[in-house]
Amino acid sequence: MFENAPEKDKCYICVNCGKKVKSLFKKYSASVLKLTDCESCHNVADKYVEYDVVIIIIDLVLLQKTAYRHVLFNVDFKNFWKLSVILLLMEAYSELMRSSPERVIKTNEDEKPFLNEFNEMADFLFYKLSLNVAIKTSCFMLVLYFLTKMYCKVLRRDVIDFVSVWKTLTISSFGTFLLLPSLMWDTSVQEFHLCVVSLYTTMSQLLAYTALCNCQKFWSIITIFSAYYCKTFCFDFLDAVYTNIVNNI
Repeated sequence: MFENAPEKDKCYICVNCGKKVKSLFKKYSASVLKLTDCESCHNVADKYVEYDVVIIIIDLVLLQKTAYRHVLFNVDFKNFWKLSVILLLMEAYSELMRSSPERVIKTNEDEKPFLNEFNEMADFLFYKLSLNVAIKTSCFMLVLYFLTKMYCKVLRRDVIDFVSVWKTLTISSFGTFLLLPSLMWDTSVQEFHLCVVSLYTTMSQLLAYTALCNCQKFWSIITIFSAYYCKTFCFDFLDAVYTNIVNNI
């Protein structure tokens, strides 16, 4: 899943302080390598080079900034767009379950809930929700990228490209997978569960954005919540447009 980026022509980041380093390790043989120390903080630049992927994922779940820096800067993670598509479809499906409670049938307390058969209208609703989620996510990313670009220009830093912002948003949104238990066993999404997932995802995005820009938490809060506001406005606008179109048909 995560592969260490090739050493040649690559800029690395110390996962502890966020400063640039020339290399992460020195390889003496096929089985012997020595991790490089950061010249700024004098710690090991990236301890995750020798770690298993499972440990890295656990640290991501535990919201470790060092793990986010490792994944964002020091590994070659090209297939993050596939994860982005999966998260988009999962969010759309959870929205479908919330907007179609009549699809969930419970005969009595002793029996497990089950889904009724989906008809063509449900399929259309899923496509509509998928499009809505895609547009909202795109709006979120564009606002995030614009504010990040402005921040870099004001501080005269190297401008962070759009792909890096996209990767950051994707990796920090893996909290959406916490909706799976409700979707698989309860066939619905409870409001309190959705609030917990949203809170965790927001915290993850704040931490990941701080790791990406190496900025103060205050700026991360302003940026993320501004993007969320634009995303909410976009959702309300799309909902109003769709309602207007349906009423005029």
